[in-house]
Amino acid sequence: GLAAGSFLTSAAASFLDEEKYKKVAVTGAYLALLPILLDVPVLILDLDRPMRFFTLLFRASLTAPLTWGVWFLIGLGFFSLLNIAFLKGVESAKGVKTLILLVGSIFAIGVSAYTAVALNIATNARPLWSNGIVIPIFMVASLTAGISSVTLVLSVSGDGREGLSCLNTSNAVLLLSQLLMVGFLLMTALTGASISREAAGVILEGSMAPVFWVGLVIIGLAIPIAALWAGMIAKRPVSGTGVLAIISLMVLVGVFALRYIIVYGGQILPLT
Repeated sequence: GLAAGSFLTSAAASFLDEEKYKKVAVTGAYLALLPILLDVPVLILDLDRPMRFFTLLFRASLTAPLTWGVWFLIGLGFFSLLNIAFLKGVESAKGVKTLILLVGSIFAIGVSAYTAVALNIATNARPLWSNGIVIPIFMVASLTAGISSVTLVLSVSGDGREGLSCLNTSNAVLLLSQLLMVGFLLMTALTGASISREAAGVILEGSMAPVFWVGLVIIGLAIPIAALWAGMIAKRPVSGTGVLAIISLMVLVGVFALRYIIVYGGQILPLT
């Protein structure tokens, strides 16, 4: 998710103003590639039979989200390399800037969504997974993770400060959207079948409650939203290396907590 959000942040910066937001674009490009280099080997090793990974490449199924996920990850990694080459001034890459950013963004959107799609269609017996809003929740979380990672790097390095205001505004809107979608997910669970209400109870009052209330709601959403929106309303954007770095880290904690709650919390209750 972080890789997808970072690429989309980089692409948006290049489209808006390549020169003005150059630091944002470059940082996002590298942050898009690094998680893929770390993540793909881990995903392969996590398989029961890792060497069977290659069958996903040659025995593709258009109805299998994991097949799409393999191609999305490969495509995003490849176009992240091309994006870095373009930003570094490689002439052959500069000539196809729009193609790199457009196609790469399609792969990034696919990466941000395919894990949620896989959960969503895996089984209807997992109430948290079968709710369709899980897909946009994962996509928005990917964007907030990417934007926050870029903001964290730029705030610590002291570079690209002209792009931080746009990043803060984008994250303020996305985090509020994420809060509303999480609320909707739990509302539909609480008003659904008994197994759905039980799943919501695990999150709100059970073993997942500390991660939900502290990790997601307070650290990952409430404090960053309050800080970013207060700055926007007062027309005094959040500034200061330390403050921005802390807010960015809090958002990343919230994204991790959100995914942990949905992926692991969705498996606490036995299958029906």
